[in-house]
Amino acid sequence: MKYIVKSSRLSLSLILVFVVLSVGCSKNSYYIQPVESSVTYPLTESKELNPGLKVRYYDKKYKHVTDMPKGKALEQLGRPGKPVLSLNNVYGKTSNIFGSGKSRLIGFWFSGLIHLEQPGIYYFQALSNDGIRCFLNREMLFEDPAKHSSRLSPVGSLNVEQPGWYPLQIIYFQRKGTAALKFYWKQPGQSSFSIVPSYALAHKS
Repeated sequence: MKYIVKSSRLSLSLILVFVVLSVGCSKNSYYIQPVESSVTYPLTESKELNPGLKVRYYDKKYKHVTDMPKGKALEQLGRPGKPVLSLNNVYGKTSNIFGSGKSRLIGFWFSGLIHLEQPGIYYFQALSNDGIRCFLNREMLFEDPAKHSSRLSPVGSLNVEQPGWYPLQIIYFQRKGTAALKFYWKQPGQSSFSIVPSYALAHKS
């Protein structure tokens, strides 16, 4: 009887260890890291910047942003598109989404810089259809990562001490039906959200 009790306790301990390790692994694989850069931010000069955000297209069916390429694979896979000047778009079922030539079953990676011109706390939010994950200054700002109809994401914030250009990355996918992606901010001293204007978005060649 003592042997059976000890064996049961050992089995239970092994199960608990397995569960903890499984949760830890799934958490790490769930999180998409932004593509790293050796550049120091914020940038204070805009002479070498071009309007809009870079975009890459990934022609595949996605259900969650974690299904999309990760890390360096974001740069190596997919196909490049023309820079996107602003994120203030709603599309019908047959629309050409962000110049991709497709209306469904496609993922996007937008990358570049956003100009935060004054110190203080900035708040950000997106309306998306389908999933989205946003990184600002190499940290995840907010996400609504699974497939869904048009809705607002949770609000993210950044406390800016030094004004300038900060790195921005947005991972987004469109599954089927209608699509939408609108990127909002609330600047220091403002009482409401508004669309991030095109002059605040740029990229390096």
